[in-house]
Amino acid sequence: MRAVGDHRTATSRPRDEHSGQQGDGRLRLVRPPSLLERSMKAHARQRPETVGAGEKKELYRVSDAMEILSLGRSVIYELLRSGRLRSVREGRTRLIPASAIRDYVTLLEREADADGLGAAS
Repeated sequence: MRAVGDHRTATSRPRDEHSGQQGDGRLRLVRPPSLLERSMKAHARQRPETVGAGEKKELYRVSDAMEILSLGRSVIYELLRSGRLRSVREGRTRLIPASAIRDYVTLLEREADADGLGAAS
């Protein structure tokens, strides 16, 4: 606690990753988080993404991909049938690689940019 008459400034706040505000009050340009980053963060809050000692999860069940991409089951299976989303099989289980999810989101972002519907910079 500061004593009365002590005019020192309060300590700077830590930078927020996407706020554009630095601890010293100056603004900086920041890239907004991509759709994939937002989806993966939301998924990580719901369910841990690690499987072992620091290992990242590389394969997702269809239900996990539904949550990550915010899409329904029938849409996911249509994307798999059309080849827009890749998958692998382990026994009778259909699994979607994390790289396939990233590739699909990148494809969506490219299509949005080509249509002029991408996020404003």
